[in-house]
Amino acid sequence: MTKSTEIKSVVYTNKAKCRDCYRCVRVCPVNAIKMENGQAMVIPENCISCGTCIPECPQNAKTYVKNTDEVLDFLSERQQVIISVAPSFASVYNKWERKRLPSALRQAGFSLITETAIGAYEVALKTREIVENKPDSSHICTACPAVVNYIEKYSKKEIHFLTPVVSPMVAHARMLKKQYGAETKVVFVGPCVAKKSEALHPKHQNIVDAVVTFEELNEILKHKNEEVTVSIIRDGVPKQIKVKVPETGLLGIYPEGDMSKFFELKKIEYGFWESIPAGINKGVNTLSDYIKQFKLIFTPETKAYESLGGFITIGKIFPGVWDWQAFWTLTAFLSIILAFMNILPIPALDGGHVMFLLYEMVTGRKPGDKFLEYAQIVGLVLLFSLLLYANLNDVFRLFKD
Repeated sequence: MTKSTEIKSVVYTNKAKCRDCYRCVRVCPVNAIKMENGQAMVIPENCISCGTCIPECPQNAKTYVKNTDEVLDFLSERQQVIISVAPSFASVYNKWERKRLPSALRQAGFSLITETAIGAYEVALKTREIVENKPDSSHICTACPAVVNYIEKYSKKEIHFLTPVVSPMVAHARMLKKQYGAETKVVFVGPCVAKKSEALHPKHQNIVDAVVTFEELNEILKHKNEEVTVSIIRDGVPKQIKVKVPETGLLGIYPEGDMSKFFELKKIEYGFWESIPAGINKGVNTLSDYIKQFKLIFTPETKAYESLGGFITIGKIFPGVWDWQAFWTLTAFLSIILAFMNILPIPALDGGHVMFLLYEMVTGRKPGDKFLEYAQIVGLVLLFSLLLYANLNDVFRLFKD
């Protein structure tokens, strides 16, 4: 990370996006934001880099210094790059993502993946030693750079209470530099924006080379617009090919339809009574998966809305030859979809009627007839629009294919 006396705060305002809403001014805990020419500007010398203003800004005008390019430069130069991962990664990635994260980091070019908790253990031992040696003294034991920044800027009389230890990030980086050499690049990844300001502090010169948030790490791992090497098996022969990753970060690779080539399939027979809980469990899992997929329709980055289909798509999901298991499985799946869609709180559907009944039960008043009429019209317009959009998607795909 480039150390510069000019960078006093890692949080700043994107002037092109700032729209004079004052929200960040109101939420800043230290009043480090002032209005200049109708824009809310961060005062570097007052900012403690806590990042409170960033999620509060509706225009995304408050942002922070990104270090993704620095890390990508380290990796492209084939240097030894070690990544120190904060323990909070477990709350950012799901179980499946956590399992594949080390592999993804190695593929990205990181030489070693290690946890900041190692540094935290050393800091904890040192802190306990200090406190035990001065049991009658008051101590402020914190690894949070924002808290330290606050005390140094706004409560200087409390500075002597700060425990004289570095943060786990710095402690771990020092250990790694000592073990693997001063030329080794150490990258820290965590959720805290304030860690960036800590790495820029003159006291920590050339210890942590770059600090990235988990959001930045995801961008690094996407390899967007880059050429990557992929190992494939073609006609039984292993090969390596170079492909360019599109802007979405997805190659679009999916497993072949015959899963028996990848997994050992096992047929499980259920008796009558055993089939009841097994069927319920299957239905619950199917519904849960469908709800997750349904949410993706409203996430523009996934472009899941482009996969919506109508009657043609429904017809295509059934196999070309009769298979009683596939037929009844798909029939049950469609029934679950219809049941879920029907309980959505949209007027003209059962879910809409339930919504109005609940309103009547809570307020003791029935919605007006005119209101109900207009609500039904809105609901029908939504449903017919969805129907038209889904079937037009089918038609466009026919011509596209």
